Amino acid sequence: MIKKFLHLLAKFLFIFLGGAKIIGQENVPKEGGVIIASNHKSNWDPPIVFAAMPRQVYFLAKEELFRNFFLRQFLNVLEMVPLHRGKVDRAAMRQSFAIIRRGELLGIFPEGTRIRHEGLGPFHTGMASLALRLGVPIVPVAAIHTVRPWSKSVPVVAIGEPVMVEKDKPTPEKITEVNNLIRERIEKLYEMYKG
Repeated sequence: MIKKFLHLLAKFLFIFLGGAKIIGQENVPKEGGVIIASNHKSNWDPPIVFAAMPRQVYFLAKEELFRNFFLRQFLNVLEMVPLHRGKVDRAAMRQSFAIIRRGELLGIFPEGTRIRHEGLGPFHTGMASLALRLGVPIVPVAAIHTVRPWSKSVPVVAIGEPVMVEKDKPTPEKITEVNNLIRERIEKLYEMYKG
């Protein structure tokens, strides 16, 4: 209930008041488990992408954010999944599986951190591995003009068509193939709408 209210509040603040431009919202499947894969340029990306989605999304967030007592309470209300970066986090993987199996949207920033330079950073293996294990679609998302939102340009969230991923063993070759495809789609969206 609180999360639904926060979702509506985010829409009101970022889209209605802030004028963030949302493109391709119809590309998010209306039901079923889906991975939302976005580039990551700033701390504004999670709330802006959250606001842009037609359904509630559950994000993976770096474990360090949960160390602050007050921030942890807020992240728990949003049902964010703490992720220990730099190692295989089985608890985060189990929670991610559960979210997708419940038919929800799971938000992942495959670069694993904010990328300050132009373009995308290298992708970690988790997103592709998860999609292959479960055979779920990945929706590529480009978050644009989010580093200093509203300073010169309004933020844009460009949502691409879902990429269907066949259930398969997550071999290094398959993971690279999925990552390269999603990366290419996000880059294309970014170039198309960056203005």
